[in-house]
Amino acid sequence: LAGAPVRLQAEGFAQGARLTWSVTQAPQARWYRFAPRFDPNDSDAVVAMGAEVPFTSVIVGDYTVHLDARDGDGNVASCETQVSMLGHGLRVELSWDTEGTDVDLHLSDQPAPRWFTPTDCYFGNRTPEGAAEASPQARWLDVDDTDGRGPENIRVDVPRTDAEYTVAVHYYSSHGQHGPSHARVNVYCGEQRVAEFTRDLHGDRGPSNDFWRVAGVRFDGSGACQVRPLNRVLPRSEADAQG
Repeated sequence: LAGAPVRLQAEGFAQGARLTWSVTQAPQARWYRFAPRFDPNDSDAVVAMGAEVPFTSVIVGDYTVHLDARDGDGNVASCETQVSMLGHGLRVELSWDTEGTDVDLHLSDQPAPRWFTPTDCYFGNRTPEGAAEASPQARWLDVDDTDGRGPENIRVDVPRTDAEYTVAVHYYSSHGQHGPSHARVNVYCGEQRVAEFTRDLHGDRGPSNDFWRVAGVRFDGSGACQVRPLNRVLPRSEADAQG
């Protein structure tokens, strides 16, 4: 499952061989870690060494993991395996096509969403229900990307059935660049990607920046979901006022 570690183990190589693990193919470049949990700040963990290593990513998809083994005489052997990170519960992924820009993902569980508040899950409030509680119904912003392209990822491992989740995207800052950023939002219910939304967003840094209300997502008791497209863009100042 995405967000849960997988343990990789190498067998059949010469004793004392130097074993190096890396990833050669991934859904999103470098958004994985050879570690028990995904830490976006631990950039050293994009490679690993040793006969047994943990591997994890919060991004759904298939990863090709490559292993090189070098013995004391300089001989090299290698092999590859595939790791599939599966979706579970509700997962919303945001990516965009420009470097050096900051686009933010939001998820509310309120009937009349108020953005940038304690009930909004976003970069300023990454665990609205409280990280210490670790409730399976809690919303978690796993990744906040500030320098371009994303991804950003919000998950709810056990979604509520008594609420509609509203997905939104805010063009926080272009950092002085000109032209739009093309944003893409993928919505996963369980293992399935059930919806994809794309849109050009505009803005520099201020109240006139685009705020995109993307969709509403509602789950039933069986774990199935319905996605209600909203696809409405307002300036942030109006989004704050109108919910």
